[in-house]
Amino acid sequence: MAFPSRFPGQPANPRAPADGYSRAVVPYRGRHPRRVYLRLEEEITRCDDSVKRVAIIGNGGGGKSLLAQHMGRALGLPVYAIDDVQWQPGWVPTPREEVARMHTGWLAQPGWIIDGWGGWDLLTERFAAADAIVFVDFPLTIHYWWAIKRQVEVTLGLRHDWPPKGCKALPITGRLLRVLSRVHRELRPQLVATLSEPRVRERVVHLRRPRELRRFRERFTISRVSV
Repeated sequence: MAFPSRFPGQPANPRAPADGYSRAVVPYRGRHPRRVYLRLEEEITRCDDSVKRVAIIGNGGGGKSLLAQHMGRALGLPVYAIDDVQWQPGWVPTPREEVARMHTGWLAQPGWIIDGWGGWDLLTERFAAADAIVFVDFPLTIHYWWAIKRQVEVTLGLRHDWPPKGCKALPITGRLLRVLSRVHRELRPQLVATLSEPRVRERVVHLRRPRELRRFRERFTISRVSV
């Protein structure tokens, strides 16, 4: 996974708070545990049986790909990873037009789960079409740790869901960590602002901690088994 410092078409956001939180998406720190629990439970219910189009977004190393596969199996929906089409063997970028064409084809289907970023214009289209948007938004240190853990697991042959076909994980480790930092500092504030817009935020499931991700997975599985 790698991103430019600003996506093509990404609007400037000079009013974004320095810590990346808007009034609608508030920090976990200092919140009463009961309120946090109720907020999460309310958001989880947004992924009910009517959900057929799910966008999963967030910084790298947050477990998005595994979550997408989990949800795909539970819902019986096809899963698409942006990284698989935006990177050719050897980490050569795919032309934007080709990525956009593939993305348009995915959105035209009756159901899908799309994991990843892409250009800001693609994000805007995806969010508008999605029934639910899952935002994996951990503290940066956790993204670092999980990304490094993934690098080790891939190198040892314990995982095969990443990197994209024909790309090697280990040589880009340093660049990957720099990208995680840049995404957190520069892209996350704009993403938070976008997801906090009235027409979008009622469809967002905001997962701020690993235990919230686990809770989401468990509840999601239970809800599917019970129907």
